[in-house]
Amino acid sequence: MGCGSERLWAHVTDEDRAATQWGAGAGVAATTPGSQPAGQAKGAMMGVYPRGSKLWITFRDVDGKWRNASTGYNRGQEALAQAVHDEVVAGVTAKERAQNAPRGVTLRAFAEAWLAKRETETAADDRGRIYNHILPALGDIPLAELRPRQVRDFVDALTRKKRQGNRRKDGSLVPTDELLAPRTVRHVYGTLRTMLNDAVADELIPSSPCVLKDELPAKRDKDRTWRRTAVFTRDEVEAILSAGSTPHDRRVLASLMFLGAMRFGEAAALTWRDYDPTCEPLGKLVVEKSYSTRKRKVKGTKTENPREMPVHATLARILAEWRLSGFERLTGRTPQPDDPIVPSRRGAYRNVNASLRRFHEDLERIGLRARRQHDARRTFISIARADGAVADTLHFATHGPDGEIMDDYTTLPWAALCAEVAKVRISLREGKLIEMPRQVALAASEATSAGPELLTPVLTGSGTHENHRRKLAERTGLEGADIGGWRCSTRRATPVPRCRGCARRRGASRTIGRLQRLRCSAGPRHCGAGGRARPAPSTLARSDPDLLVKSGPERPGRSSG
Repeated sequence: MGCGSERLWAHVTDEDRAATQWGAGAGVAATTPGSQPAGQAKGAMMGVYPRGSKLWITFRDVDGKWRNASTGYNRGQEALAQAVHDEVVAGVTAKERAQNAPRGVTLRAFAEAWLAKRETETAADDRGRIYNHILPALGDIPLAELRPRQVRDFVDALTRKKRQGNRRKDGSLVPTDELLAPRTVRHVYGTLRTMLNDAVADELIPSSPCVLKDELPAKRDKDRTWRRTAVFTRDEVEAILSAGSTPHDRRVLASLMFLGAMRFGEAAALTWRDYDPTCEPLGKLVVEKSYSTRKRKVKGTKTENPREMPVHATLARILAEWRLSGFERLTGRTPQPDDPIVPSRRGAYRNVNASLRRFHEDLERIGLRARRQHDARRTFISIARADGAVADTLHFATHGPDGEIMDDYTTLPWAALCAEVAKVRISLREGKLIEMPRQVALAASEATSAGPELLTPVLTGSGTHENHRRKLAERTGLEGADIGGWRCSTRRATPVPRCRGCARRRGASRTIGRLQRLRCSAGPRHCGAGGRARPAPSTLARSDPDLLVKSGPERPGRSSG
């Protein structure tokens, strides 16, 4: 309600009664329902009329009586006076609805109906906050009788409330004496305030009782030292992006988050259509959508603010290699414009929870402590600013315009954004030999007169290929050159051999129960061996590796009966 209407409500009762009594003697007739005040010109604004040099309004109160009151505005300010009149009428209407509402409508009933229509990204979190905190304390209070004092007492009790406990893997809770974190208290209050604001919009209550003094705790983490550690160093980022023990697809996903400053959902929703490698001086990624694992659909970004992100030179190198061969090795086909840049192993969008578990496994494998995937975005901004990037310019690339009036009138040149991203000094580590001290090398050579060389290359070759060789060695029992050209599935080691009769490379497999058998895709008529079915290669490998014939990549979708 505007300042004029607030000033009006402060004295409307006493002044209107007085005005009604002496209005006729002053040249302004007291109004009756359906009548027009004397002195109001024909065609004047509805409910607004002049009295002397001031503008007055007339309206019907919740008691059904017509009232007159001064708006405080002078002649010529009819538009402002009309706005005051409309706000007063809206307030009266809300009061009438609240008085006529059934007294049995409690906050619990309204909250359940509100949750049923809730379709935002935070609906599940809101449901937990309502059932765990709000309804146990306020659920039985009628909605129209909820007062600010009760809300303040509720928030004050939240600040002293203990957590429900730490949940074990089996689902049981371990009691704890820890209090709710300040952010949790603020989130619970924010859910209550949003819900009651919707009740005001539905005209169920005249105003929201969420009016606090200083009960709300400051916005801070429970562990104030945690956020300083939620970041990766430059060396750690290079180790993650160069680790040969990490599958190729997960390294590409990590590079999008670390070098593209993206949230996980934004990186998962990126398609090849969003990538333009022809832009100069750096390529361009258009970030305008995000994948929601909870809703299993693509939606807008968190801030609904699309942006254009320059592609760092290291990221461009990784994407070029992935597009040339890595994508096809993962999916069995060449990438299409609408394909996700990094799809899941099943060709769909990636799940944030499964990806987080795999991310922690990859960090543990290379000797790094676990952190969130979202910390990759924080890491890029921190390293960029440390390398001299201008924060205001970098902000347009990592967050987009904020919606302020200056941002709406600002369009930075593409070269300016690229210049700030190019300042980030992160590169891939090349393969090299580690030279050991002479004394250690001599001692090792004396201890082993015959055996493999002591010095081994580090980060050489394709990480995915080396990972496949390791998995095949574990699952099939083959070693060394015996597994040189074999292909490993992510779920089981299933080499696809040539046909022994016609030496065709397109061996096709079919699983019947637990027994997997192979048959030549050329068919019995064109196969020198008659297309006879044979046991699975993994079974042959354990019995006689010489019976196996190495093959190229399997063509998905080709199977025979």
